Amino acid sequence: MNPIKINNAEDYESINVTLSREKTPIAFQNKLDELMECKCFDTVEEAEKFVSENPIELELYYEKNQGLFAIESESIEIPDFTHSPYSGVPFYDPDEGKPDDGITDYAAERIKAKLNTHFIDQIINKACDPSTSQQAKREEIKDYIIKEIIGYLP
Repeated sequence: MNPIKINNAEDYESINVTLSREKTPIAFQNKLDELMECKCFDTVEEAEKFVSENPIELELYYEKNQGLFAIESESIEIPDFTHSPYSGVPFYDPDEGKPDDGITDYAAERIKAKLNTHFIDQIINKACDPSTSQQAKREEIKDYIIKEIIGYLP
């Protein structure tokens, strides 16, 4: 099967989905659990308010002979990790060419940039004091985590 081309940033179709306890209780609870586990909010009430008031943008895709599906727009930023839920066919950015069997240096840099965010900071906050006196240690840990993750990629 052919890889799936990601939508152009200026030309795509999307829908916004707002999660709620009443209409989407499973997804709502999973999102809430994720936010609390990542310590994005101090209280469950703050996290609930955020989930209830912030729609999630989903990009629409149609895989021929398979069907329609939607993916969170933020996930498309790393097409190397995005695959069809039907066939497992990978996505690719047409500006980078079709994917080959390995991961490109450019893709590795994009992954590194994406990893170098809130997620890594949450891990580091659990490992050491978030004070500025340990900033050098924090950066060393962050670099190590990213290097290890990139090392496991194909």
